[in-house]
Amino acid sequence: FVMLFLTPMRPYLHTKEWIPHWVHTGHLHISGLKMSKSLKNFITVRQLLSDGDTSVKEQNESDLSSSLSPSSSSLSSVADDFRLWCLGLSGSYRGPATYSERRLEEARTLRGRIVRFLLDGEEWIRESSNGCHQPPRLWGTAEHNLFQISTEVSSKCDLAIIGCASLEGSSSNNDNSVESSKTMASYDFDGSVIVHEMVRLAEAGSAYVSSSKVGDHPVEALQGSIDLLRKKLSLFGFTDRTVRAGIVRSVGVSGDDGHGSSIKGGERALADELVSFRSAIRKAALSHIRSGDSSVSKTNTNKAINDILKLCDAARDRTLPALGLDISDSDVEGGEKSQWRFCVPRNSASSDLETVSKNQRKPTVPKVVPVKDMFRVGQYEGMFSQYDDEGMPTHNSDGSEVSNRLRKKLKKKRDKFTKKS
Repeated sequence: FVMLFLTPMRPYLHTKEWIPHWVHTGHLHISGLKMSKSLKNFITVRQLLSDGDTSVKEQNESDLSSSLSPSSSSLSSVADDFRLWCLGLSGSYRGPATYSERRLEEARTLRGRIVRFLLDGEEWIRESSNGCHQPPRLWGTAEHNLFQISTEVSSKCDLAIIGCASLEGSSSNNDNSVESSKTMASYDFDGSVIVHEMVRLAEAGSAYVSSSKVGDHPVEALQGSIDLLRKKLSLFGFTDRTVRAGIVRSVGVSGDDGHGSSIKGGERALADELVSFRSAIRKAALSHIRSGDSSVSKTNTNKAINDILKLCDAARDRTLPALGLDISDSDVEGGEKSQWRFCVPRNSASSDLETVSKNQRKPTVPKVVPVKDMFRVGQYEGMFSQYDDEGMPTHNSDGSEVSNRLRKKLKKKRDKFTKKS
């Protein structure tokens, strides 16, 4: 297994290329065994990308890293998920690496948080700049805090590139020769620190966006954080699907083939789903109108309304998120209309509890599991990525926040589970 790494000195000093790549050769493990052709557990990078995107054909190696598929969203990228795994989740580049679907899914979740911040941040800046009044220029505590985090992230990433991240804060005046040799051996590229800091910046930026009202805060602090994150992502070879997420493209760039589109499958796929959704609603309404039994008209009307609402919920929770479109409804009666935003296309299984068919056997949560961990096992395993202190999920597996509606459902499930325990 070969992993290619940028020479640390070149990106840090911005000098002429010295050595094109550092090449590490070593064993890659899978399921506790050495990956090899003799054991028939060998997976190539080409196969990994093809499994993630069935439309990837035989291309040269440089094409694979940036290929766009008509069947995929401009926000999804198996190649970038794999890059993030190599950079920060596979362990030290000098040691063996263990590959697993779970680790790759973890990389996909972390990249989803980064992309979510870039999307929401750019949208927040656009709305602030295009409002009736120009946003204020005076910074407050929130802006200074975000700027401080950005500065820390930039410094720690630079130290990790040149191999000094583990030495930060250590004394440089050490007369002990043994300790000195250990210190010198500690100078090493640390990709895990870089990934941790980039995700830290993304989460801090997302918190700033969610807590700051559009138009009431200056945009410079947030813009600086976004620019810094894009710069770091570009430095480590991530494609435009990650680096340029949230940047509005010129009219005419995207087409029916889905190239450059934020919708998985392109606008044609979205049109097909909307037409199918309309047909299903129309069919449900007509079936109840044609029932013709006036004695049960009220019952039929209520059933028709419930069926239509179920179709609306299914489109919001399963169909549209799988295409890359996230919709949130207002919980307040008579409140604002439903809001939408682009998202990294996610499997319908992680969108909502309703994705589990009522006709399917649902795995039960063992009663020996503590209440705090009930949403980490069984039917909930892999559905969420972050939890609060009480064990309640706060973020879906793709990094997006759990909706209020879903949190209420989960709370009812937990209360019911607690009573039975």
